[in-house]
Amino acid sequence: MGRVVIALAALLALAIGHTCGAATNELRVSDACQWDGFESAVQRFSRIIQFKTVSDVTAPNHVRDAAEFGRMDEFLRGAFPRVFQQLKVEKVGCDSLSYLITWQGSQPDLRPVLFISHLDVVPVAEASEKVGGQGQGTARWTVHRQARAAGART
Repeated sequence: MGRVVIALAALLALAIGHTCGAATNELRVSDACQWDGFESAVQRFSRIIQFKTVSDVTAPNHVRDAAEFGRMDEFLRGAFPRVFQQLKVEKVGCDSLSYLITWQGSQPDLRPVLFISHLDVVPVAEASEKVGGQGQGTARWTVHRQARAAGART
């Protein structure tokens, strides 16, 4: 009888210990982000979202400050030189503030793929701005989730 109680107590302790130490949905960065270049990607993403490329329906072409788009263009060309050197990059749209980037595949019989994004941001009330791109909060998880969705090994 004593052995049964000890065995049950040990089993219960093991179950409780395993439950308390079980993985949660919240991953630690050190566990989740293992690919080379992750920190560099976070830094580039952080810098990109600091540009105040604000949409404004009352401004010409809905752009509050076209010069800010120019500054971001310079940064992107420096941060991703191979994209601008090896792919076909066209400036399109109103005031040529958007890109159309063509990456020619090696198998023309395959169907093309379209990836789409945007460079502008929608203004928010000053008091509600929570992420400024300085690496505070959970912005790095946004990059991580986007990279995983794109098939990066994480």
